[in-house]
Amino acid sequence: VFEIMLDETDKSAGKIADERDLIQVTDPDAVAPVVDGVIDDHPDQVKTYLDGKEGLLGFFIGRVMERFDGSPDPELVREMLREKLEARRDAVEESE
Repeated sequence: VFEIMLDETDKSAGKIADERDLIQVTDPDAVAPVVDGVIDDHPDQVKTYLDGKEGLLGFFIGRVMERFDGSPDPELVREMLREKLEARRDAVEESE
């Protein structure tokens, strides 16, 4: 960003970072709907994950990152996915 500021002196660091999608989204309220959508759109992968193939977490993280306009905090995405997938596991176990 600093190098760009030297060339484009009329722009602030924040403006440059925003234009180049360098701002990391850390607001859970902004990330949650995207996470929910990814989970809802991939029921087969959710079932496989819940059956024990936890390596699929990377698949879900990738889908969230693809859908996001900007860059969500990957650790926030990971934790949110784990929580929501575990909530699904609990719901399935309760219904059995």
